[in-house]
Amino acid sequence: MKKSYLFLGFFIIGIGSKAFANTKVLTLESYLQAVKAKNLNYQNAKLRIESAGISKDLEAIKHAPKLIVDGLESVSRFPRSVTTQADRLDKQGLRLGFVQHSRYGLSAEGAFGFERNKLSGQISPLVEPEKQEYAASARSQVSVQLWQNAWGSLDQEEEKVRVHTESARIKEQEFKQLMILEQAKHSYWGLALAQKKLAVYQKIRGNAQNLLNFLRGREAKRLVNKIDVHQAISNDALRQLELQRQKMNLSQLTFEFNHLRGLEGSELLETLEVPSTNDLLNISVTENRKEREDLGAKLETKKAAISQIVANREYLKPDLKFFVQLEKKRLDSNISAATRKVWKASNSQTTYGLQFSYLLDRDLVNKSIQASEKLEKSLQVESQANKLENKKHLASLKEHIKLGKDYLQSTIYLEKVEKEKYRAQNKRYKLGQASTDEFLRFEDMYYDAQIVNLDAQINLLMLVTELQTY
Repeated sequence: MKKSYLFLGFFIIGIGSKAFANTKVLTLESYLQAVKAKNLNYQNAKLRIESAGISKDLEAIKHAPKLIVDGLESVSRFPRSVTTQADRLDKQGLRLGFVQHSRYGLSAEGAFGFERNKLSGQISPLVEPEKQEYAASARSQVSVQLWQNAWGSLDQEEEKVRVHTESARIKEQEFKQLMILEQAKHSYWGLALAQKKLAVYQKIRGNAQNLLNFLRGREAKRLVNKIDVHQAISNDALRQLELQRQKMNLSQLTFEFNHLRGLEGSELLETLEVPSTNDLLNISVTENRKEREDLGAKLETKKAAISQIVANREYLKPDLKFFVQLEKKRLDSNISAATRKVWKASNSQTTYGLQFSYLLDRDLVNKSIQASEKLEKSLQVESQANKLENKKHLASLKEHIKLGKDYLQSTIYLEKVEKEKYRAQNKRYKLGQASTDEFLRFEDMYYDAQIVNLDAQINLLMLVTELQTY
């Protein structure tokens, strides 16, 4: 019989050990990795960062060479005359070429084309009814801007606008990711300490039930006043309500906790880790990074706006362009001969010149310049204000963490004092030297001190988590 009990004891211990072994500890780092992998908002931000990273280089697309293909067909009719015995001209043409604008204000264009010209019409049977010929041409042109967009200044500023705009988008999405991870940390610490709170409330409810059972047993022996029993019943009901409220709070926190990592439901199978109060009191209060992403996004937005201001000023300048054009042309009755001989044609044409354009409404131009100057000053002031606000908030956060540590230290001391008081009052109550009301009041103060301590831990962890975003 003893062997059977011994075997049963080992069996129960084995089951308990196996259940304990199956309890998985979920560290904060593992939870954050799950959030990064499964949270849809985090993944959306990641895709937007990748998209903006690609878009940063797309301003160069306007400097890429372009293929030009032109095709035409026309019919011209005109009255006959003695010198022109035809009354119709049919023309078909095709041109193939390229054009490219460099980022330094230089443009180049080259094209090769041919035309088929057909004269038709007949005055009398002695005149040739139709005549057709082919024209092949090769043309190249180079131009450079000498005032507006000199050396590509306008193009380069517009390129900066795009780069800074996309950089701001990247910073904004990185900040969004940072906030999601901060929310995940808050959720982790909040849930971990809510579990500790639940354990406290469960213990309080257990004590209330034990006290009620104890007093009912003494009531049966007529050793206790009925008012003490009623007070114990009221206390048990109150503790049950507190426990239910904490369970509801824990369920809500668990649901949010799971939702952030892409899961549904309010069931939690893992055990969460919580730093000791000693570790919390010794936690570092220095920021880990140079610049927060939201401030970086504002800075990139400012740079984009300034580049746009410079581009607008450049656009208001007069436009002066120098160009050189070279063209060769060959006429022949055969298309292949015309195409082959165009490069050897002696009848080439070279054209060069200047093109100039100027905005006549100078009052409007001056107003535009004044507006851009004021906007630029505004952006500088806004940037300084953002930096000061960031610095002030960081200093305030550090001060709150320092005060939070002091507050936590005080709650630790308070819990220790209330524990000693509760133990002493418990002994007096068992000896009949204290009333039930006095005992419950001392018990309330002890467990309230535990809850206050846990709240202080949550508050400090939240502040430290926010500091980690700087």
